[in-house]
Parts: sequence; C-alpha cells; structure tokens
Amino acid sequence: MSLDLFVLTPANAASFDKAIAVVMEEVPGTPDDSVELEAYAKEVYDAYGDDDWPFGGDPIVENAFVQLVVAPDAWEAEVPKLVERAHSRGLTVVDPQLEKLFPPGKPYVDEQ
Repeated sequence: MSLDLFVLTPANAASFDKAIAVVMEEVPGTPDDSVELEAYAKEVYDAYGDDDWPFGGDPIVENAFVQLVVAPDAWEAEVPKLVERAHSRGLTVVDPQLEKLFPPGKPYVDEQ
C-alpha cells in the first residue's frame, strides 16, 4: 500500500476541490510554463539514494502536477520535508488522504 501526495502550482490549487479536479483530469489544469514542477520532481529524485528511497516509484510529472507515491512507513518522516521543499519553489501540496491543501507558508500538519 502507498499514499499519494500531489504538488501543483498555486494557479491549479486555488482550492482543494479545484486541485483534485485538476489531478483527476476533470478540469484542465494550467500548464506549468515555469518548469517548477519538473525542477521539483528532479530535486526530490536527486535528494534520495537507493537505500533511503521512500516512494513506490519515481515522481510522476504531468503537465499540471507532480504525483508522489509515498510508502506508508516513510509518510510521517518524509511528507513534512517534501512539503517544505515544494514551498521553497512556491508550489502547493495536496494531501488527498486528509483532504487538505498546503499552500506556501502553511506547514504540513497531520491532524487526524
């Protein structure tokens, strides 16, 4: 089992519902012309080695978002760092498990 985390530009994540609609391709997302999503995915990929890889695969880069499939045993330790890394690039993170949006400046807090 794994858990999803999505990273989007603020334009595609004005609300939780809009972000999920973009991720589910129910509405078209605004393409990331700044290439921040691609740069974020590369940064995440480069930050981990084979021995500490906390994902269920490589980061998936789409036109309007990045999907990270995080292993459950790594979730608590890694997600706050992944969110902080996204915020440093001005990106917003969506946690569909919590049904929450974490825009830049709002640190990840699992309140379940």
